[in-house]
This record gives sequence, C-alpha cells and structure tokens, in this order.
Amino acid sequence: MNITAVGPLLQGKARELQQTYAGRHNMNQISEIRKFVKKIPGMQQATKSLHQFIAFTEVLVKVSNDDKFVEKWQIERGEACPAGVAACWDHNGCDRWCHVWSE
Repeated sequence: MNITAVGPLLQGKARELQQTYAGRHNMNQISEIRKFVKKIPGMQQATKSLHQFIAFTEVLVKVSNDDKFVEKWQIERGEACPAGVAACWDHNGCDRWCHVWSE
C-alpha cells in the first residue's frame, strides 16, 4: 500500500470513532446508555491504536520524504544514476552508488 493512501483510511477511522462517541448525546433509554458504556473500553483501545498508527505514519512520511532516502530509493530502482544501474553495480562511470551506500 502506498503511504499516501493510509491518511484517508486513518481519517475515516477517526470519523467513525468520533461519530460513535457523539452518539451518546442522542441516547434516551437506559438500555442504550448501557450498550454504549459496554463499548467504551473497545473505543478507548481503538482510539489509542489510531493515535499510534497516526504517529507511525507521520514518521514514515517524514523519512520517505527525506532527500537522502529518496536518492537511495531512486538508485535502487535505477532512476537516479545517469550511467544506469549496471554501471552503478560494477562502478563504471558512476561513483554515486559507492558514495550513497558508504554513508
């Protein structure tokens, strides 16, 4: 999955949780309130997990947007070396491979 697709998924989960919490304002029956109270531990765990996923995603986005990471990734895919991947692998005409991986 592409990291950019994770944002909307997390946003959707956050909306679901928010709507579930907001639903408590429309409860009139004791049975509805009891059902809601029983859901609270699961909702709290879901909220905690959501916060962890958001934090993890933020770190991934930060790392994957870093110039050094992008350069290494492009070299691995054969996109960044003007001499081509084969030249990088055998070190003919391109010193970028050695430079990037020796850091």
